[in-house]
Amino acid sequence: MRRINNNFVFLKCFFILIFFQYSLICTANEEKTITMAFGHDPAKNSQYKFYELLYTEAFGRLGYEFSYIICPLKRCSYLSNSGRVDGEPQRIFNYNEKYPNLIRVEESINVTRIIAYANTPIYNIDSWGSFNKIPYRVEYVRGALDTQLQLEKQMSANSEQLSAITTTYQGLQRLYKNRIDIFVELESRVSRFIRTTEFSESGITEIGVIDVHPSYPFLHKKHIELALTLEGALRKLKKEGIYKRLKAESNHSQVSK
Repeated sequence: MRRINNNFVFLKCFFILIFFQYSLICTANEEKTITMAFGHDPAKNSQYKFYELLYTEAFGRLGYEFSYIICPLKRCSYLSNSGRVDGEPQRIFNYNEKYPNLIRVEESINVTRIIAYANTPIYNIDSWGSFNKIPYRVEYVRGALDTQLQLEKQMSANSEQLSAITTTYQGLQRLYKNRIDIFVELESRVSRFIRTTEFSESGITEIGVIDVHPSYPFLHKKHIELALTLEGALRKLKKEGIYKRLKAESNHSQVSK
């Protein structure tokens, strides 16, 4: 009877040790993986394909695996600011003024062009100030912070004319069906849709470049040291010509519609 008890204790201790070692391995793997929240699927958006390639290379050089999850832009903000993911691939310079748990990586990742689109002739739309007191129904993608703040400021006197939608595709559909008059969105997010059969003959065209500015990666504040090393890695990738190569590769990749 004594031997049985000893064997039982031995087996119990053995399995506890194995479980503890497994937990340590899992934790270590999690700590060596950086996960970002993507607002678009890299398989369907060349800009986000570029981010996937670039961050895989950059974090790989720093000893990390890279992964991403896909969700609406507004939820990307929540997940990154709460620390449930490690960051976002690109946002405006002052993004962390509204989301203070995020740290800007001081190396720009892209140049962003914000465009106004319409399917009927509308003139003199070439800046944020152009939206002041205009008689048009304007829409933007929910979670696009800079666009939201600028439009809310300019259209405060006729805020009932301003609305937000969840995805770029929905915004273009509503524009095509004349439920809105102007759709304001990043050029990189609209361009692939405009080339599809659904929208190529829709009459939707660019009516004005509203803003052009650099965008930056953001990491959760728990990665303050990593933000500095990522800055250096991105700068080195640009210097080595890898940044341009990956961008060209993503632009020519066969992304699905």
